[in-house]
Amino acid sequence: MVRRVGSPLGMNASAPAITAHLDRPFPWAQFASTINVAGWAFSSDARPVQVRFFLDGTVVAEAKAEIVRGDVSEAFGTPQSIECGFSVDLGRGDLADQDQYVLRVEAFVPSGDGGPALVEVLGEFPIEWVSTVATSRTRGDYRQVWDGVARNMNEARVSVAGYSDDAEWTRTGIESAELLTKECAITPDDVVMEIGCGAGRIAHFLAPKCKRWIGGDVSVNMIAHAKEALADVPNVEFVALAGSDLRDVGEASIDAIYCTVVFMHLDEWDRFRYVSEMYRVLKPGGRVYFDNYNLLTEEGWTFFLEQCAHEPVNRPANISRSSTPQELRCYAERAGFAEIRIMPAGLFIAAAAIKP
Repeated sequence: MVRRVGSPLGMNASAPAITAHLDRPFPWAQFASTINVAGWAFSSDARPVQVRFFLDGTVVAEAKAEIVRGDVSEAFGTPQSIECGFSVDLGRGDLADQDQYVLRVEAFVPSGDGGPALVEVLGEFPIEWVSTVATSRTRGDYRQVWDGVARNMNEARVSVAGYSDDAEWTRTGIESAELLTKECAITPDDVVMEIGCGAGRIAHFLAPKCKRWIGGDVSVNMIAHAKEALADVPNVEFVALAGSDLRDVGEASIDAIYCTVVFMHLDEWDRFRYVSEMYRVLKPGGRVYFDNYNLLTEEGWTFFLEQCAHEPVNRPANISRSSTPQELRCYAERAGFAEIRIMPAGLFIAAAAIKP
């Protein structure tokens, strides 16, 4: 999910702005016929927002953000702003019948007085068409799926976090590192492992807090980007994961292990296999943390319905799937963990526990 806060082009910073989310599609998403592009946008002075969609620089559709909630949003100190959503199925129209395109999404508000318009670029990234469903990537082939959305650092960041902005990448990396340090009780003497390390967003700030940090990921492209991002951090190492186990990590060798914003991209069986493997590689007294988005909250249900809007043929292989508090507790209990804590936090639900 991408959040952008725009300011009017050519105007001063105190002028009205556009606030928006681009919820889908994912970079390098594959589609057999059409693309569903969805999100929401509003202007800080409540003027209606329009959205333009480009393929390879050609405008292929426009939409108006319609009110999807009756309440007034107070996000970013703009209590007069109405939250509006958009959802459009795009085809290729008269464009050349090719396999790859660059999708660009812009939200804008005409000035109405001849001055410059408010414009915010919500996303610009490559997408692929496939001739048949059979040629689409299979969700369970995690390495192929995630190598396919991490061909460069920008794609890797967007596919992991929904954005590539340096400031936001740093802010959320620091925030996540602080949370995990607390919940996993990480000390300078600990060996710590991250499952699904991605492009190193969290590790850059967490690795200096421990003795040794190990980053595991199924994507060799992700590991390459993480190595580049962490080149100046001396106590890190990496392991390429097979898909749903930690076979190359020694038994009882880790003090703390975490897996954040990853379970949504795994099938349920593989979630449990990872939790069981976490138990195996932890030392007695070792700490574990894993999370997913929570189906049982309003935020989670809204996100679920957004994913539900995909036609089956157009679902990207890395589409997010939810969990419940009961599911995460069950995994921890069945794997053998004790002192299990289930922690709701807005969209997310997390589990933390200790190996006896």
